[in-house]
This record gives sequence, C-alpha cells and structure tokens, in this order.
Amino acid sequence: MELKDVPDLYLLHRTKQFVKSGMPSLLWDDDIASGVIGDLDLTPIQESLKTGYLLHPGPVFNKLLTGSYRRYDSMIEVTRVKHTTNPHFIDNLDLAVIARWSSLSEAAIDKKARDIRAKLVEANKQLPPDIPGVIHIGFEALSGDEVEQRGYEKIIDRVRHFDRAGSRLEFIYCHYFAPETSPEETWAIDETAQWIGVRETDHPLPSGMLLLPEKEGSSRPGVHWDGLAL
Repeated sequence: MELKDVPDLYLLHRTKQFVKSGMPSLLWDDDIASGVIGDLDLTPIQESLKTGYLLHPGPVFNKLLTGSYRRYDSMIEVTRVKHTTNPHFIDNLDLAVIARWSSLSEAAIDKKARDIRAKLVEANKQLPPDIPGVIHIGFEALSGDEVEQRGYEKIIDRVRHFDRAGSRLEFIYCHYFAPETSPEETWAIDETAQWIGVRETDHPLPSGMLLLPEKEGSSRPGVHWDGLAL
C-alpha cells in the first residue's frame, strides 16, 4: 500500500494503543504496515552533549538519538533543544519525539524507479550517423536501495529494446551517484557505473567511472546499494 492510501488516523490509533498499554513498547504487523512504538532513550545523546556540541540536524545526532544510522533516512522529529551561539549546533536536549519510516509498497517503488528513455532518445539524436558513439547518463541515486535496484532493472530492459535509429551508438553508460554524510565521514560518495552494449563490440573503456578515479578510489564488482562491504 502506498503512503497516500494509508488512513489519516492510522498512526494516531497505534499511538493511543501504545499510551494506554502502559508498556515500554508496542509492536504490530497488519495489512497496512509493521512497526514499533517505544520510549526513546535520550541517555546516549545527553552523555555526548556533556563533552561537546552536536550538529543539528546531522548524522551523528540522528544515530545517537535513534540508535542507528540509515542512508537517506525518512524521519520527522519534534525536539526541545538549546542552541549554541551558532544555531547549527546544540548543547542540550531534554525532549524528543521521532517518527521514522520506509515504504515497501511495490507500486511506490515502481513509480520512483528511474526511467532513462527520454534522456537516451535525446542523447542519441545528437550522435553523428558516420562515427561510433557512446552515451553517458548520470543521476543521483537517493531514493533508497529497493528503488535503485528496480531502476537498474528498468534501465536494462529499456536499453535492450532501444532503437538506435540512424546513429552508430555502441555503448550506454549509466552512472549512479550517491553522496552522503555519515557519522564516520564528513562527506562521501558512491558511484555505480553500469554499461550496456548496444552492438557486439569490445568493451571500449578500462574503467567507466566519471567521478571515482580507477587507481585512487575503492571499487568492487556489483552495485553500491547491495550492501556488501568493500
């Protein structure tokens, strides 16, 4: 079920159940969603604030507050904090209410999954008819692992059925860029390069990466959203 189809009072009813139960947490699993509501432990973040300031919002703040870091997290928060002289940092927090979610709806995943057909047609029209050509298409991959995997499958399907018309297109490179700031790194980026041969020719480039130099960056076979360690 897509989020737009979830009843407006669905989460409110679950919250009332939790409050009335008097238990430290409430777990449920029904036809709409599975989830948990529980008391939030502020101890880790309050202990951290005793020794320094925290960037808010930020990945370290989120990890201390929720207990884990998630790439491209969907989260809404209501907090009572005390800011430092720099409004981007806090030095105290005594109240926090967090809603964290992810959508596994097949319909939603399919709608969000990227389709490159329009860009592919546009780029192919720019290729001369008498010279072999290669197309590079780059985009940010920020929609979550399930969505990116579905987009990957869509792209392969589109390319297999793509009509080159009068061009001499030989290869299509798709570059998935995934920038992020994590609790361990100020800034990082993953790049997945996917190439598809349109004609039966040799692989034209030793490395298809655009941002990550072959000899300087860490790389491995596969895609960055499969979760495998380097």
